[in-house]
Amino acid sequence: APTPAAPTPAALDALFGVEAPPAPPAARADDLALRLRAAFCNDLPRRRAELDAALAHDDFEAAGRILHGLRGSATYLANPALETLCAELEAAADAHDAERLRAGLPLLAAVLATFETGAPS
Repeated sequence: APTPAAPTPAALDALFGVEAPPAPPAARADDLALRLRAAFCNDLPRRRAELDAALAHDDFEAAGRILHGLRGSATYLANPALETLCAELEAAADAHDAERLRAGLPLLAAVLATFETGAPS
């Protein structure tokens, strides 16, 4: 006679009323990453408008603060390209180097647009 198949862990859990184990750490990390990205995307229009206003008034201090915040978000989003770009632009703002700052804005706009369209970064 064939040997009966061993019950699966899920079948045993159901049989004995055991709750499913918590999600593995990778799943929780993925969920956190998705929530961080969603929060960043939701906040992005406000940040872009603030940066545009700061630049329109040559307010380098405000521009530097906004770019610093974007850089911090890029760190949490594990996006080193955005983090590096924001650090470079923040340094330009801190140095009141309008030419260097404005030269980097098209690339910043392109990178931030990937978040607004939902494209993977």
